[in-house]
Amino acid sequence: MASRRSAFCMVKAKKGSPGIDHQTIETFASRMKENLERVAQALQDSIYHPQAIKKDMDSQAGK
Repeated sequence: MASRRSAFCMVKAKKGSPGIDHQTIETFASRMKENLERVAQALQDSIYHPQAIKKDMDSQAGK
């Protein structure tokens, strides 16, 4: 659980934007224990399927 919490803290520190599921950092944090337990269970059961990556069109415009 510590590595998942650490990963969340890294995303939060970088001010990550909502993903394809539209869940904000604040929303995830408000139910962090539940969310991390759900991810841990899905990983343990080999049923975790990461969602597609949401492209950040603002950062693409400068290239």
